[in-house]
Amino acid sequence: MPESVSTLVDRWAENIGIDRTYSYGRHLGLVAPEILVDERDVGPDGDDYGPVQACIDFCNWCRHDAALRIDETCPDAWVAYYVDFYLAQVNNGGHGQFAHNLDMDPDALDSIARGLAAMGANDFLAVFEDFRAAVDTDPALRRVTMEGGGFGKIPPIIESLDDRFFKLDGTWRLIAQNAAWLMSLAAWTPLPVEALRARRAAVLASNPLYARRLAAREAHRRRAEPRDPLLTRVWASIEAALPTPKTRQRRHHDFCATLEVRIDAVVESGDLAEAKQILENYRRALRQCPRYPDPHDAAMASTLYADICWTLGERLGEAAWLEEAVAIYRQAEPKVHRGMSHSGVLAQMGHLLNALGELRPATTAYEEAIDVFGQVLALEDPAYHVSAHVGLAEAYLGQAKRRLDVAGLDRVLAALGHATSGNGNAWAREKRILAETLALRAELTKETFGLHRAHEAVDIAIAYYAGNRGRLRIQPGWTQKADAIRARLDGLAKTARA
Repeated sequence: MPESVSTLVDRWAENIGIDRTYSYGRHLGLVAPEILVDERDVGPDGDDYGPVQACIDFCNWCRHDAALRIDETCPDAWVAYYVDFYLAQVNNGGHGQFAHNLDMDPDALDSIARGLAAMGANDFLAVFEDFRAAVDTDPALRRVTMEGGGFGKIPPIIESLDDRFFKLDGTWRLIAQNAAWLMSLAAWTPLPVEALRARRAAVLASNPLYARRLAAREAHRRRAEPRDPLLTRVWASIEAALPTPKTRQRRHHDFCATLEVRIDAVVESGDLAEAKQILENYRRALRQCPRYPDPHDAAMASTLYADICWTLGERLGEAAWLEEAVAIYRQAEPKVHRGMSHSGVLAQMGHLLNALGELRPATTAYEEAIDVFGQVLALEDPAYHVSAHVGLAEAYLGQAKRRLDVAGLDRVLAALGHATSGNGNAWAREKRILAETLALRAELTKETFGLHRAHEAVDIAIAYYAGNRGRLRIQPGWTQKADAIRARLDGLAKTARA
């Protein structure tokens, strides 16, 4: 339809009270030709994902806050956006999840192909082009791949493409290529905060349909919600019987609430059969819950499952469950630079590796934990400063116990001293580690001058665990460890007096 006719139709629709598709039927031209980003997000700190995330934030701002169509914004911004979308989706759930969540939008597919070529990511481009050729020439394969969403039985050709993608092992390489390409663009515009606000205000002012589009969007949202109480009740009963995403999400939340009660009971009872059933039920629920268009949401869902593996594995001594949890965190960590805290995910992974090291001390779990906590400290996130130091101390202690190494115990003591009583679990954990370190040091060196300090420390841990026993995070095993350390210290004190 010619632009002039489209405009006449749009005006006619407006005059009689109809807003054609939130007023998006009228194309305004290129309203946001530059990629406007906060210069603080793209500083020279070695964070390649910073520019990519800044571009994603710009695209989301244009589409939502500024009420612009994609073709009214800088096209190169969307090239970078969809290249990162492809990388994140396939990393999380293979080409099936990518196809399902993208809905195989042809414009987005063209943007990905153009972006991978422009960025010099020819190895990823070869996989992507083979994927697109496969589904374009086989409608049945296309349908099965999109409907499966990466779950269930994956078609062999899609599985082989997933394997090729993962063997490239190039997540951070592609992120770096995307960032470098973005920053080479003439449209790339990092700005100070005040200048960025002013430029964004100018973009909003350049959209004559801004108010109409927002109003129409809100009106559409209200029309989608039944107002009559009877209709609301009828619709609720219908919706409950339908497999809609909203219904699946609600059922998933209800399921998780029930599961928390069961986990609490297993933590107390140590029932291995019930623990296995809980994990199987959660795996099934993950397969049935709504798809996650945002990789941050998918990462959050998978790490929640990993935490259950961790809790039950540590309580019941099932190292395989801890290994599964570690693998999930490793897969999720590259996707959570923003949204979830990158430092937080790394810190959780480090503590998880420490738990695995305790069950399987002959592995490299403690060495991996030391490396992970080093990364956390390098990020200089004050929220995880204490957690990283305490975790580092625990990893050093694990090494020292394995090697019976006095020098290693000195590293433990050097890493301690960062927690305070306000740090909760970290405070109690640090005191427990300190007490065990001093006890082992006394056993190895026959020096007992630190036993009184060790007694004070373990008493603090025992009192904290007793006072917080009702919390899921306070596992019975932690209290048992503290009690065992206290018994060792009592024995050492008796030996010293004799």
